[in-house]
Amino acid sequence: MKKLIIFVFIIFVGILFANPIMPGPIIVELYRDGNDWELTLYNETMFEFNLDNCALSSNYGFSEFNDEIEFLEYVTVTNDDLQDSLYINWESDVIRTYYDDGNGLEEIDNWSFAPVSYWFNSINSLYSGQSLRRHEPMMDYEFLLKDSNIEEGLRTRGIFEGYIFDVNGDPVENASIEFYRDENWLENIFLPITSNAIGFFSSEIFAKNFEVSVCLGSQVLVDTFLTIEPDSTTFIEFYTDYNPSSSDNHEISLPASYYNLSNYPNPFNPTTVISFSVPQTSSFVTIEIFNSRGQKIKTISPSLCHPEPVEGRGETKCNVIWNGTNENNKQVPSGVYFYKLVSGGKELAANKMLLLK
Repeated sequence: MKKLIIFVFIIFVGILFANPIMPGPIIVELYRDGNDWELTLYNETMFEFNLDNCALSSNYGFSEFNDEIEFLEYVTVTNDDLQDSLYINWESDVIRTYYDDGNGLEEIDNWSFAPVSYWFNSINSLYSGQSLRRHEPMMDYEFLLKDSNIEEGLRTRGIFEGYIFDVNGDPVENASIEFYRDENWLENIFLPITSNAIGFFSSEIFAKNFEVSVCLGSQVLVDTFLTIEPDSTTFIEFYTDYNPSSSDNHEISLPASYYNLSNYPNPFNPTTVISFSVPQTSSFVTIEIFNSRGQKIKTISPSLCHPEPVEGRGETKCNVIWNGTNENNKQVPSGVYFYKLVSGGKELAANKMLLLK
């Protein structure tokens, strides 16, 4: 038995030296206060050292840490702890940490606000006063939390409930609330919530900032953004334009992909061309542009379209130029924006674009 223990110990030491644990810094919590931020880092090795050989970057800069910042297990840093101030774009940035073991800086960890098609390091944009933390230091799943959660144990879930009503104020049964970002990548993680006979829905869900759609069959009734608060109940009533007496409401005659809604270039600065296709018999259409909070900032009328009939396909291709301004012709800040093709008050298709300055 003693020989077996010694043998296992030798194997363990061999594996450890063959695959040494990097001494951090791993991102475990990020807090936003306006443009200011606090970042908590974790040292997996638990061996005491400092941040002299560490650095931090965003899409807008790179900086090493000031000298002699002790780093045993956890350390919280701000811009004041960096040699050069670092700006973070809360809509589309990527935050990275680095460590230099004597052979040059190596990336240790990253958190991405930019929409990506995989789950493990893409996080929702933080609003001012929100804090985001990993469930465990070495786990990849990040969730919103409250300060009180830290002392009582990290609570990452909240209750999301409310009602869905039609245009007459009557409850909508079997409507679904779907959580998504690019390519519906959340559909197998956060399952849709369905309303009952009185239009009520309720579910326990992870605390995040979500982009959601309220759907009835293939029809999208509402597109919006919401925050599921941790350790509390988020209550929302959705009032929709759905009219059960109208046959037009039951199904969308054409799939969203038919309209070929896209923009180029993307990302862009300062202008982008939004393109789409519509049937030649199509009625009045507009392009509506929204910010990341779901607020409509601009409507572009078809008078700005440049139609090009597509021979033999019964459709017209249109191009609309957006110059990054709102309804008051003021420049909007960098970030992710959403644009929708709308006809007769109904959304036909939607897409995203990224403005970088």
